[in-house]
Amino acid sequence: MNCPTCPSCALQPIALAENLGAHSCTQCNGVFLSAAEYWAWRDQHGPDMPAQPDPVPAPLEAEPARAKQCPFCRHLMLPFRIALDVPFTLDHCGACNGVWFDSGEWASLQ
Repeated sequence: MNCPTCPSCALQPIALAENLGAHSCTQCNGVFLSAAEYWAWRDQHGPDMPAQPDPVPAPLEAEPARAKQCPFCRHLMLPFRIALDVPFTLDHCGACNGVWFDSGEWASLQ
């Protein structure tokens, strides 16, 4: 798989968390997370997630308008806003449901 931001750079396997595998670009530090990996990891934690207060909407940061190509299935990825209090969008593939996190985006959600 090649990076959707740095097409000449191959993605390398990494662990985002215990039992959560993903692929990362060594050049831009972006991360690709497959839907299958995420849901398997999420199912290990069960449905009991801590309640969070309703977020205050945050303004979106300006992001490049260039569409990215999914590193897994090569379909176009579209920007997707995941929450009102998250000031960036994630790139989501509608074909395989994979998600691209630009550098620092995964860490900021933890």
